Amino acid sequence: TQSTWGDQSRKCAIMEVLLQELPVVVQVRKSLDNPAAAVVLGAPSTAKTEQLILAIGKAVPVLDLRQRFLEHYAEQLTDRTEIKALRGRYSQLKETENTWLKASYEQILEELSNNDADTILFDEFDLCTDACLSPVEQDTATLIVKMAAELRRTKKVVLIIHFQGFRTPSLMRDLQTNGLIQTESDLIRTGFLSPVAESRLLALFGLDNESTNRIMADAQGLPAAYMACFLQLNELVLGRITTLPLLSEQELRQTAARVIQTSLHVAKLIQGKHIVSSILKAANLNEQPPSDSMHTEDNLSVNEDELLETGLVGVRYDNGQAKFVVPVMVVNIIQRSSRTAS
Repeated sequence: TQSTWGDQSRKCAIMEVLLQELPVVVQVRKSLDNPAAAVVLGAPSTAKTEQLILAIGKAVPVLDLRQRFLEHYAEQLTDRTEIKALRGRYSQLKETENTWLKASYEQILEELSNNDADTILFDEFDLCTDACLSPVEQDTATLIVKMAAELRRTKKVVLIIHFQGFRTPSLMRDLQTNGLIQTESDLIRTGFLSPVAESRLLALFGLDNESTNRIMADAQGLPAAYMACFLQLNELVLGRITTLPLLSEQELRQTAARVIQTSLHVAKLIQGKHIVSSILKAANLNEQPPSDSMHTEDNLSVNEDELLETGLVGVRYDNGQAKFVVPVMVVNIIQRSSRTAS
């Protein structure tokens, strides 16, 4: 069923609401006005790309380094290996990727320079499975930052970085040296949504009060819970649909479950399988003020930063006070997966 939200005046109202209630959208627009560069840091599944599209308001060329390299690499193979299969081997191909990027640098730079778009997005150039980037991964990231800085002479640039890149001093120095940020405080960080943003997003898609209350109670600001909304808003902004569809509570929960399960898989790869039990232990700490290290009732230490980097645990503000949140929705999906596995 199509809603009537798609008329032009309503589109403008939607964007106005997003500007006011989604800090990432507000900050990216401000950064692109001056200094024409934005660097976004966020955990997986926190709607980084989706919010960027809303901020920019149109389709933009994306240099997804991993995808671009793997497409090239696949073409060189004789066995027609699919890119999806190659992603499992990506961490073993970093030397090859670096060599390819150095050889292709000028070609890619010219391609992006000649593109009619006024904004270029760089993504997936600091991926790794360790805590921070290796020397060859650092060199690759440096090349991308250099390319972005060169393009900024004539275009606006947006870079998405991950926590592995953030923890790599050389990448932070490169971003500052090339004028893409002045200090780390200029990084635009994704986070949990405010209750106002949650309720307004759900209202846009026609959810009734009962459904809204149930979802908000389980999501507690979790961006993954609203991925279905963000994806549809992107479709509207990109002109692929002219009206927003009505979404059911079931549709939102199904999409959220897929996103959460993917995030758990990524977290186990990067941080280790212990992260799942850490999330469950931290659920006992809900609504406590965040700190560097917290202790559960059985006195087991929980590393807050490690949990926040999953994107499945967050911090929300109540009357100006920060509170640590492990959403009910995440806990339920972990417990359901455990029962299924056993």
